Amino acid sequence: MAKKIQYSIGYNQDIKMLEFLDSYTEHIESIYFPMPETYLPSGRNMPFEKGYHKNIKTIIKKCADIGIGSQILLNATCEGTSCANTLHMKKVVNYLKTLSGTGLKSAAITNPFYITDIKKEIPELELHSSINCYTSNIEQALYLKDMGVDVLTIDRDINRDIGLIKRIKKATGLKIKLLANEGCLSNCPFRKMHFNSLAHRIPDKPFLERSCITVISKDPKKIFRIPFIRPEDIKHYRPFTDYFKLATRTFPTSQIEITLKAYINEEHNSDLLDIIDMTSMKCYFTFINNKVLDSLNFFENMQKCTLDCKKCGYCETLLKKAAILNTGNKSPKCKKCEIYYKIIEPNISAR
Repeated sequence: MAKKIQYSIGYNQDIKMLEFLDSYTEHIESIYFPMPETYLPSGRNMPFEKGYHKNIKTIIKKCADIGIGSQILLNATCEGTSCANTLHMKKVVNYLKTLSGTGLKSAAITNPFYITDIKKEIPELELHSSINCYTSNIEQALYLKDMGVDVLTIDRDINRDIGLIKRIKKATGLKIKLLANEGCLSNCPFRKMHFNSLAHRIPDKPFLERSCITVISKDPKKIFRIPFIRPEDIKHYRPFTDYFKLATRTFPTSQIEITLKAYINEEHNSDLLDIIDMTSMKCYFTFINNKVLDSLNFFENMQKCTLDCKKCGYCETLLKKAAILNTGNKSPKCKKCEIYYKIIEPNISAR
């Protein structure tokens, strides 16, 4: 019998999202949600719903009632002068103690200073390394294990290096979680600066104008190098992966359910952009046919990638056969479309 895969899905600041969870409890490992801003910044630039502080207890109770985990995120990459401040950290830990008393099951942590303190003060709380720990080798993983991490969230840049992930699991003996559907560039040179800016609530616009999207506009086939794991490819990871995380915090509730169902069924017959968290890319691509990727043996070919694009030509084939570029559907109310026309349109014309 095939091992059952469970998914961790992100809360999108819509309390009504909790209503569809009952139908998928056997497939959900946890719901993850951010700390209130009064304690820590977030790893996503999105507004908090009114009354979010109180809704956290509602989320935890709902998860407990239906038998799934609740996970709070301490995933900001920058806390300024508070990052090692004893009084500040004590305030955060005390808040987690309160939530643990109401049923909170786990916390995902970026700042390693918190790991040892929380493990000591709240031993019943399961600790996950954050994706923003960038755990990409055995030595990093062993450091985190020694600090007290229970579940390793692997750096998504090595998602397609199956051999390395297996070696990390064997060396640590820990449970492994992979982020399946994030749309940031592979080995993105802007990633750390972007997450630092998110921690300080700096608007996304400067990064949309000057970072990832400019790379895609010059060479759109690089979208296929993004280390997402398609639903159809989950089977290759099942023997050594305990959980998959789905990036859904910026998705509307209907899209979260579509994405979760695709991964549960390990099949998506439509637009890849519907289930991958790559909002800014939608200003450049209109459609990417996921089934065409299947027919062109996407997983097997990406495993053999040597970055020698001139010699290979595979991603260029994908671009021609599976993708439709956005060549002019500008919305006058969309700020991202303004950026799209400022930066990308000249490159489309050039192509």
